[in-house]
This record gives sequence, C-alpha cells and structure tokens, in this order.
Amino acid sequence: SCRCSDAICPSNPGQTTGCTKTTTVMTSETYNYQCVDSSNPNWHYCSSSGYKPTGEYGSLAWVKGTQCSGVITPVDPLAGIANPPGCPEDFVAGTEYEPDA
Repeated sequence: SCRCSDAICPSNPGQTTGCTKTTTVMTSETYNYQCVDSSNPNWHYCSSSGYKPTGEYGSLAWVKGTQCSGVITPVDPLAGIANPPGCPEDFVAGTEYEPDA
C-alpha cells in the first residue's frame, strides 16, 4: 500500500488498489426567478435589496424557476420570465420588476 501524497503512488505498474484519493469539486447552479403574482402584496418587494431572489427573504417576493445557463436579454426587461432559454441579467436592487401577470 502507498500513501496518495507519495509521488510514486501507485508504486507498482498496473496497481489499482491500495491507494485512494479524495477530490473536492465545486459546482455552481444558476436559476431563473420570477417576481410573485400581482395578487400577492409582496410583489412590491421585488426591487428591494433585502428581498433579492437568493437572499434570506427572497422567497417572500420571488418564485424559483428552472435552472438555466448562458445569458439572455428579455424583450421586455421589466417583465418576469419564468423559463427563458438562458439566464436573465443579475438582480439589481432598486430595479422595478413587474409581478407575474
């Protein structure tokens, strides 16, 4: 057996046992969020920094949508989009976000 920190590990050609390594991989996932329905009084919080979609209180004002990749620019940047083909631009506090219709 050898230690994985040893440069010669595995020590014998063809050795497939006796040495294990642990690798940590960091991943990042990006999701679309949509401001809550206009019938919900919390839609007014969608532009507040304290209610950003991924923040502590974000779930009060935002609905988590599908996972996305890439970047898109919506035709109407004020309209909430639940499932666009890519990711909208990052949340900006103070921006007027329209509630879901």
